[in-house]
Amino acid sequence: MKPVHNKEHPGKEENHLFIAKTSSGDFISVLNGTYDAIKDIKKHEPFFCPSCNGEVILKMGVKKIPHFAHKSKCPIKPEGESEIHLLGKKKLYEWLTVQGFQPRMEVFLSALNQQPDLLFEWGGKKVAVEFQCSIIQTNEIKRRTLNYLKYSYWPLWIVNQKHVTTRYGSMIHLSEFLTGFINKTANGTPFLLSFNPETDCLYLYNNIIPFSINRAYTSIDKFTLKDTLVKVLSQKRQSHRFYENWNDQLEKWIQRLSLMPNGRNNPFLQFLYHHQIHVTELPPEIGLPVRNMFLIYNHPMEWQFYIWFYFLYRRKKGEAIPVQQIKSFVVHSLKQIIKFRDLVLFSESEHYRPVHDYLQILTDIGFFSRIGDKLIVKKVPKRIVNPHLFRQEKSKDFYRRYKAIILKPFLLTE
Repeated sequence: MKPVHNKEHPGKEENHLFIAKTSSGDFISVLNGTYDAIKDIKKHEPFFCPSCNGEVILKMGVKKIPHFAHKSKCPIKPEGESEIHLLGKKKLYEWLTVQGFQPRMEVFLSALNQQPDLLFEWGGKKVAVEFQCSIIQTNEIKRRTLNYLKYSYWPLWIVNQKHVTTRYGSMIHLSEFLTGFINKTANGTPFLLSFNPETDCLYLYNNIIPFSINRAYTSIDKFTLKDTLVKVLSQKRQSHRFYENWNDQLEKWIQRLSLMPNGRNNPFLQFLYHHQIHVTELPPEIGLPVRNMFLIYNHPMEWQFYIWFYFLYRRKKGEAIPVQQIKSFVVHSLKQIIKFRDLVLFSESEHYRPVHDYLQILTDIGFFSRIGDKLIVKKVPKRIVNPHLFRQEKSKDFYRRYKAIILKPFLLTE
């Protein structure tokens, strides 16, 4: 096996790697060598991590993937690398190679002090692949992502499928950790990508529509390593399956909230109590599904209530409200109440998009009309009277009447 030379300084990933440096400065790879060739590499000992220069040991066996292991924790990626990470990294490398991308593995980017799993160019853009198998803090995801963007790399996060929990075929547990990996294609379509190295399956999650803080409906597309990256990331299957159960999920949430024993500790309930509104009286135009809601941390009933309360419920018919005033109020006056997720791959204007889409639905169903840059209040909403008798009836009727309007944005081709 010939030493692999890399001008950009191929490096270690975490505690295990495929490429190491000899004491003479040559780089040696154990990625695709035969058993005898890899065994012969031992003659070049000692070996060092090209990223941190820490000493590494060549490990090989009948079952284990040959690799170099750090004697002590690597400061570049201290979380440690598992066998499944090695396997995934190797398979993703081979997958991209077959497609003609000429990926490079374990390249240490000294300017960033970071080392992605893989680097390759795609359409003139530098792509840094991170196959994330271990749980890391969201601020670390943000730090690495910002660093890649600063130096003009597109970070392609691929999370280990074992971290993705799904239910009923279309529901996903949207943990804070998982949310940090939501990416977007060149045309702005949000997606989450995962990989299972043991089954050679890739999973694309799009149409991510949260119905609570950490649960969401999504469209799930399954691919194999026979499919191309272009095919995987261009897939955008429109779906409206979530609509069948949306109202039921909201009603369950309202019921749980109304029975909450420690309601005094809930800021949302306290706001309602202060204004003499019971949660069961909230009308069905609050809590509507809109695109890109994953950008807002709050439950959809909560963040939409504040917009409904300040710009409809407390307004008079015929009142004109500048759209910019609403945006400014949400961003500044409600910043401690409506919390946007800190996803750096999405701009500030994109973070505001769910609010814009909610206002558009309220306009389409007749609460507002729009003249230029102003929204005109056409009708003032009412709370549900005797909700224990009429709530379910009114909600079902609303979602039946306005189904086409609510679903239209989800079915449009971008």
